[in-house]
Amino acid sequence: MPPAFVVRWSAALARWLRRQALRLAPPQFGLLDVVSSRWLSDALGALARLGVPEALAHGPRTAADVAAELDLDAAALGRLLRALAREELLTESSDGRFGLTALTRPLCASDPASIRSMVLNLTADHNARTWSALHLSIRSGERVWDDLHGTDMWTWMEQHPEAGDLFHGAMAELTRDVAPSVVSAYPFERHDSLVDLGGGTGTLLAAILSANPPLRGVLVDRAGVVDQAPAVFAEWQVGERADILAGDVFDAVPEGRGAYLAKHILHGYGDERAVQILKLWRRAMRDDSRLLLVEVVVPDPGEPFMAMLDLQMLVSSFGGRERTHAEWTELLVAGGFELRAVHPTASPFMVIEAAPLAAAEG
Repeated sequence: MPPAFVVRWSAALARWLRRQALRLAPPQFGLLDVVSSRWLSDALGALARLGVPEALAHGPRTAADVAAELDLDAAALGRLLRALAREELLTESSDGRFGLTALTRPLCASDPASIRSMVLNLTADHNARTWSALHLSIRSGERVWDDLHGTDMWTWMEQHPEAGDLFHGAMAELTRDVAPSVVSAYPFERHDSLVDLGGGTGTLLAAILSANPPLRGVLVDRAGVVDQAPAVFAEWQVGERADILAGDVFDAVPEGRGAYLAKHILHGYGDERAVQILKLWRRAMRDDSRLLLVEVVVPDPGEPFMAMLDLQMLVSSFGGRERTHAEWTELLVAGGFELRAVHPTASPFMVIEAAPLAAAEG
């Protein structure tokens, strides 16, 4: 993972170049280019869903060759490949062969940097349907997920395990990519023990334990999620220092540990529920414990951040949203904490360090 300033500079340069390109075009064409980018997302989703990236993983091939292997219509596949090649997401040779580029290789499940699950999740029908009703959330101020799908998102995921597995796979990919920046952003060696609240399959906890050999950890998440954790801990060779607790982090958490880590949890809840969760966690903590939140911190106006993620929270979460520094400070105080520091990472997320209010002067 490059240093944080390199990542931020590269992202800023990419945004600047895109803005310049849009300004050079007539406004209506620039706007049309932005709106039609949804087609490009769906085209990439179709490519991944059909298994085409894996078929191209070992080198360029013709559409007819790939179609025969995957039982697809050769002419239709050729049109998809041609469209993506013209967007420079695939290579296209004069003899009609198409190949992956550095940008599309992560669509392969076997690629070390694979984001196949994330792409499939973001382009899935249930998410497309939810986002198409964004205007209804703007009108009411409430999430539209329940009305569209008959129940809340978490219950729906349990009722549709294939979609649930895809979502958890996407979160695991995100955690894998964020983990190195979190590990390097915060001095975990300060603590003797760490509880990862809602830590999924344990990827982030494993990375932290691997980089801090004396540290012991506890992974807490639902039974169906933590089942994969032993394999993750074994891969990272931290199994002897990692305990697994199947449970609900909103009901009870291990008591008296040095630090408690929660990644991308509180942004999914409105203030009232988030304060209840914080108070529950506070009761389990020592006065010298620390709460570490890996979350977005909305910057000052004009500064870039993951604003579309904030809208995702609007349409699907339990009143959740991305929060500013001031909003995090206020929320933490209401939950029994003082915000001590915000540690930047080389990802879009920050490590928010908070201390129990009883220890605020310590």
